[in-house]
This record gives sequence, C-alpha cells and structure tokens, in this order.
Amino acid sequence: MTANAQLIVYTVPTDDIQKSRLFYEALLGVEMARSLNEGFPSFHAIVSTGVQFTIDQRPGPGQVPMAQFAVSNLSETVASLEANGGKKLTDPIEMSIAESARDEFARNYRERGGTQAVGKSMGRLVVVQDPAGHLVGVVQLNTFAQDAFKREP
Repeated sequence: MTANAQLIVYTVPTDDIQKSRLFYEALLGVEMARSLNEGFPSFHAIVSTGVQFTIDQRPGPGQVPMAQFAVSNLSETVASLEANGGKKLTDPIEMSIAESARDEFARNYRERGGTQAVGKSMGRLVVVQDPAGHLVGVVQLNTFAQDAFKREP
C-alpha cells in the first residue's frame, strides 16, 4: 500500500476564467498568479502550506474539480489505486513549465530559499477516477517542485 500522499493542488474548472479569477481573489484576499503553462489558461494561489488552489479554463464539457496528490512513486501508486477500484484515465503527463515563465519561477523559488536546479517540468501526472467517479490527480514531483510545495503561504 502506498502511503503519505500529500494534497498539493485543488483545481476548479470554469467557463469564464476572468470572472472566476475575480471571484476567488475576493474570497481568498490575494491576487492569483498566472499559470506556468502558456498553452492552458489558469490562475493559482497558495491557500495553506504546500497547497495551491487553481482555477482553469474548462477544457471540455463535464470537466469537474480535481484534487492532486504528490506521491513518491507514481507507477506504484497508480497500480495500488487500480487494485483498489480506481480507473487510470491518462498515461503520465509531463507538467511542463513554459520557457517564458521558467526564469521568473526560478527567481521566485530562489528568493524563497529554494536550492535545487529548476527544470523544464514540475513532474509527471496521471489522472485516476475513484470508485465514485471523482477525478484524482496523482503527481510525482521533480525535486525542486517538492521544495516549492513545502513553502509557507
């Protein structure tokens, strides 16, 4: 059994990302940051130690909120979830950082005490459906990204 998964992201899809951004900025009392991936519009804010709240443009009809959990071994965790009633929906997806955002991310990371080399990807993600039909993201973070999710808000 795989243990010690850490909630790192909760994502809410929306049909109007600008209206949702304003709504959640008012709720959270912070300005939400633009995503690191230019090809997919989203905004995020750290809402507690190591946990981001994210809104993104709904990629298709029926897209629902999804919790993402960091794990130490992606393939073992996915196999365990499948053995316990989960259904793997995607192959591993590389969580790329846009080249145009990488320098700023690296600068912010270092200003907050990060010491690892910042790579081109935060890690790899597999989307699994739980037995009730909810989406769960299982993420194996690269070393620098593990540090980024340990930060205080």
